[in-house]
Amino acid sequence: MFFLRGFLVSCSMAVIMYVGLSAIIGAASSMALRVAARGSAKSGADFLFLMRLSPLLFAMLVTVAFVVPSFLLLEPQHAIEPFGFGPLLLSIAGFLGVAWGLGNGVGALRRADRQIRAWTITASSFEIQPRGAFLLVSRAADVPPLAAAGILKPKILVARETESVLNERELRCALRHEREHVRRHDNLRKLLLRLIPFPGTGTLEQAWREASEMAADDAAVSNASEAVDLAAALVKLSRSVSLQPPAELTTALVHSPASAVNSRVERLLAWKEPARPRWSHRFLLSCSITAVVLTAVASVYPQTLFFVHSATEWLVR
Repeated sequence: MFFLRGFLVSCSMAVIMYVGLSAIIGAASSMALRVAARGSAKSGADFLFLMRLSPLLFAMLVTVAFVVPSFLLLEPQHAIEPFGFGPLLLSIAGFLGVAWGLGNGVGALRRADRQIRAWTITASSFEIQPRGAFLLVSRAADVPPLAAAGILKPKILVARETESVLNERELRCALRHEREHVRRHDNLRKLLLRLIPFPGTGTLEQAWREASEMAADDAAVSNASEAVDLAAALVKLSRSVSLQPPAELTTALVHSPASAVNSRVERLLAWKEPARPRWSHRFLLSCSITAVVLTAVASVYPQTLFFVHSATEWLVR
């Protein structure tokens, strides 16, 4: 009974923290977008993705580091106390949320697998590309002009018509764009977002998808000439096909909305040499902040356990 009580209390606290933080982040999406826009597209995409994952990470960290130890150390094992329905109901809600997320993830994986099989069954040739991806030229009717698909065995799919629409330089830049998606594991990130659905976070997720496309654009070009080539590839492909939402767990070079494609083209045409980040200064600053936070947490850890235990006692009653 003691361990069952501890399990339900831990699940309940995790649910409360996850739901509360997710609601706060959903309400503060506009603020997060402004913060992400201040840096590079890559840093903005990473920031938005971390913001979306932060409720889950924070809830897991606090539960493992504080809730579970406070219960095991401070809760009498043989005490007989009334146990309200709150923790039970919250735990059931948490399990239903997990089931909902798993259903979303498994469904997305199955749909993506069927779609990729339909695209690759007509592939005429393939070759191994750098960074672990396969390049396949497909004759399927509904294959996007250029896309990265798959998670464990990523593939870069090229429609047969794309080779005739783009010249060699444009195709090379477009392929580098998709290889960057593979390198950054963007399809895996999409799957993670499918696993943790929450109402009100759609704006943040859409902003992350657009920022990840811009980050891949930046990584694909190294000078103004290549930026023009990639912009030309975007324009040509968007004119040759109707823009559609990307298929499940894939990253297409061009897809709806058209306004996002237009923004990417404008960024590329206004390309400038990016400033070199001061990695040594950032690394030292990150290490210093981490050391200060860990020291502060360690100094008040016993008091924090008593506070957390008091909170869980209130929850149980």
